[in-house]
Amino acid sequence: MPKSIETNNTLIQDNTTNIENINSEIDNLRLGVAVKDQYDLIKYTSFVDWHIRLEIYSNISDTTMLNENLLYSNLIPDYIDYIHLNSDNTEILYQSNLQFIDYNEIGSTNTLNRDYQLDDRNNTYQKYIFDNKPNLLLKYKLNILLKQDHTANLIFPDNLCDFCYFVNYNYEGSNIQGSREINLVKGWNTIDYFFIYNNNPNRIIALGFNPILDFEDKIELIYGFLPYNENKLVENNNSLRYTISTKNNTNNEYIIQQKSKPIVNQTYILTKSFIYNFYNLDSSSFNSNINFNFNIDSVDSTDISIKLNTITLSNIHTEPLLINNFNLLIDNITSNSTPFNHDQEIKVNESYTFNCANSDIQFYNNTFENNINININCNIDLNFDNINSSVLYNIEFEFYLEIRSDNNNNNLEFNHKENIDKQITNNNIIFMNDGSIGIGTDDSKGYSLYVNNISTAKKGIYCADDITILSDQKYKTNIKTIENPIEKLMALRGVSYNRIDRDINETRYGFIAQEVQKILPEACDGNNGIKTTDIVALLVEGFKELAKKM
Repeated sequence: MPKSIETNNTLIQDNTTNIENINSEIDNLRLGVAVKDQYDLIKYTSFVDWHIRLEIYSNISDTTMLNENLLYSNLIPDYIDYIHLNSDNTEILYQSNLQFIDYNEIGSTNTLNRDYQLDDRNNTYQKYIFDNKPNLLLKYKLNILLKQDHTANLIFPDNLCDFCYFVNYNYEGSNIQGSREINLVKGWNTIDYFFIYNNNPNRIIALGFNPILDFEDKIELIYGFLPYNENKLVENNNSLRYTISTKNNTNNEYIIQQKSKPIVNQTYILTKSFIYNFYNLDSSSFNSNINFNFNIDSVDSTDISIKLNTITLSNIHTEPLLINNFNLLIDNITSNSTPFNHDQEIKVNESYTFNCANSDIQFYNNTFENNINININCNIDLNFDNINSSVLYNIEFEFYLEIRSDNNNNNLEFNHKENIDKQITNNNIIFMNDGSIGIGTDDSKGYSLYVNNISTAKKGIYCADDITILSDQKYKTNIKTIENPIEKLMALRGVSYNRIDRDINETRYGFIAQEVQKILPEACDGNNGIKTTDIVALLVEGFKELAKKM
């Protein structure tokens, strides 16, 4: 056998062995650092523990919604809590099938009390159920990590509350009685149960099995993700740090860690949408009162505001809806409303959305330090000039609640250990708590995705297919054709250049941001960046104007 082939065979065998060892480690689910929870059970890293996640949705009694679409609906929970699998009979009546206590027996003085909740020991899901029952939709999410594939047997009693359930995001059925097998796979599994609780004393809530008891030898742990605790039950700060390394080179480590950084501008914490619909309106003038009633649990030094996000008009008439001088006034005791104008044609059976997110339509703004109940009535007064003699339309108002905090901003960071030690961010990837991502930086700089110059030897972004930019008319207002495009084009200067911050010696073509800023400030982002699509629109209108002169 030639020497080269023999060498290659040796390398293949060595690599195969390495791959098998890595797969073995993955199979064994070695998660590293372990701490203990309040029941003295092992809790891996910081956000993995032995809890069931419970979401509560208020004012729901319609059993027809217990179908295959429920898991993917846009319902927003009113309360979120976690139930420990080793809880006593104050929470779980029978461990064998995880049957929960009869919530009808909860009173004002005997709701669950948690000693470790120092701020409010009685602030639990049981208190919320007592205060808001009946007609509640209760969602129990159970996540299971298995060492091997397993078939589990669920036993559903015949006196369960109306329910449906999903296994690994697949609908399994509703109001099932008796035995039912489910196939779970090696790795993570998710079971979602939905129960409608309506105060019926003869109905119970049970999940049909207990994974700890039923297949203890196959299960690694039960877990619930707690990136933040929605109801302030437990504080988790700077507790997540996970190291990825190899046995033979411990210096070559990558760190995933929760990183706290001071906030210069207040950070977004939570947003919640409120949607109000009005149907079959036959006048170009509209006036109505709406009510906001909800609770905000304690968050220190926090500002809260409610803003109008969008207004959507749907034309259900037999002729186009022609709108001129669209005016809106929202009037409340804490209101500072701003009317705005817009000209728009809405065709038959079509809708148009007025984007109000950038307008100053904010009618509630407050600072608080303790628990707060918000109950606001506000008046909406809307009118417009309609060219047609009659109108018929539906209208939808979307408001959003926004909470901002002065506290430290906890983000998730991924970086090489050497760079962390040297406080270098070139190789850093940061996932901001508002959902934005920064690459080669410790901040997303106000962008959804911000990519920094990570190396003088690297080029920019390469995409194997198109990059598509959202350009839907319904998200735009004040639409006008570009004026004097040739004059603007003639003022621009196209240049060739070489980058001095790159080791790659190549000639490029483009613009100088400072020059473009003076001519088309709208095409610049304020950080010496240029929005190329803005330039393309200018070129199109310029070419059209030249074509008319030919």
